[in-house]
Amino acid sequence: MDVISRSPSATAPESSYEKVVILPKLGDQDPARHAWADARFAADIRAEHALMDEHARFVAHLLDPDEFELIDKAFRASTVFRKLSDDTVGGTVAALAAEPGTVIDSLTQHPEVDAVMSAVQTILDFKTQTVRDIEAGRIKSIIEPRLADHVRREALKFFDELKRAV
Repeated sequence: MDVISRSPSATAPESSYEKVVILPKLGDQDPARHAWADARFAADIRAEHALMDEHARFVAHLLDPDEFELIDKAFRASTVFRKLSDDTVGGTVAALAAEPGTVIDSLTQHPEVDAVMSAVQTILDFKTQTVRDIEAGRIKSIIEPRLADHVRREALKFFDELKRAV
């Protein structure tokens, strides 16, 4: 099995906050390894989807009410993730997880993956700009800059995991 981390020779997380993703080696025919990796990946996709929805609503609630454009943008992003999670990707990933060795292969051919990638890229851009504006004092909010950056890094992590899988 391959251990995917920041450093190629890693066998354990570099920090207590890092999750090591173990993927079967290319050509590994053991269905148990593929089933485990698929189930883990499917669970991660569903959890990250819910997290993007929650983070968007969380940011919206911590903004000053005068920042109505940003609040609206955050709620729209939340709605997109909730819709994608309920209607398409969530159900697809859950169904695929029951079949060993199919999640990653099927996601690469699934048309909704482009919609998810686009939604994640949109919210990542929104969070990046929000972090910059909070740090520069251009946005009125009660969000600590480090918390805003944490929320941005979560979106970046999800985007990177999707890119690596697809």
